[in-house]
Amino acid sequence: SKEIETQYRTLFSQLITASSIRYSKAAAEISGLDRVSIIESTNSSLLSEDYYSLCIELWNKFLD
Repeated sequence: SKEIETQYRTLFSQLITASSIRYSKAAAEISGLDRVSIIESTNSSLLSEDYYSLCIELWNKFLD
């Protein structure tokens, strides 16, 4: 839930990313049937954007 996420972000701000990955049952089912990742199967979806944002954030942390 949002309350739990907010509490984690408050208590562990140095240990977690700013990005969130939303849940999409439909996208999970599609990618599971096709045996490809979410990014490969629905690369223009909001869920794919979440993963791209997370990758960029992690890459920037790595470079710092």
